[in-house]
Amino acid sequence: MFGRMVSLIEADPSQYDPYFNNTVLLLSFDQTLTDDSPKVQTVSTSSVLYSTSTVKFGTASYAFSYGPDWLNVANTSSFYFGTGDFTIETWINLNTGITWGSGNVAVFDISQQQNGINGGPSVFLLTTSSRTTVSSYQVGYYDNTAIGSVFNPTVLPTGQWFHICTGRQGGTVYVGVNGILSNLGTSTKNWFPYNVKIRQDGYNENGYTAFFDEFRVTSGVWRYGTGSSYPVPNYRFPRQQ
Repeated sequence: MFGRMVSLIEADPSQYDPYFNNTVLLLSFDQTLTDDSPKVQTVSTSSVLYSTSTVKFGTASYAFSYGPDWLNVANTSSFYFGTGDFTIETWINLNTGITWGSGNVAVFDISQQQNGINGGPSVFLLTTSSRTTVSSYQVGYYDNTAIGSVFNPTVLPTGQWFHICTGRQGGTVYVGVNGILSNLGTSTKNWFPYNVKIRQDGYNENGYTAFFDEFRVTSGVWRYGTGSSYPVPNYRFPRQQ
């Protein structure tokens, strides 16, 4: 007898993504800022900084230095998450010997503006209790409503690659670090962009050095379930459905 037929996604999940059409930003950083998502967003920066020696996947990572280095992403309707589900994720490798310029700094920021006035950012962020202690980095989520700032309690060591993610499903906010998932409360904030940036927030804070590899944003879908753990991707994000 023949066994159960499996889909291409089940057969090789490293090649096929069932939510690829929901992907609105997909960056490899393989010495290019080309967006591989179906939306083909425009990504720009004043200084391009790649590393070919500290790499998680492919041929290079993006090497953010301490100072005014960030990526601008074109403001389009793709980032109007509204009150719906979404996933923001990347691989990050924090440098040692950092002096932080701020207690909270952005991984990915959608700065809000209402009636022409900044209303505070919606942001996936890193935080530290000490601006000079490199062992206290955590990953968090912020919106300027009742939920405020919430964090996964996992400490991020320096000099190692970690998968980090945040997102929302049905109003519940999650933050994940290398397979450890925290349910951090409920937020029905309407996320809509004024500015969209990687490694800078609405308050122009960007004081940390790190390598980023494989950056993905998915609209309308939370990818990693509702438990206390999630499967860490062990391959670069797929480029097809």
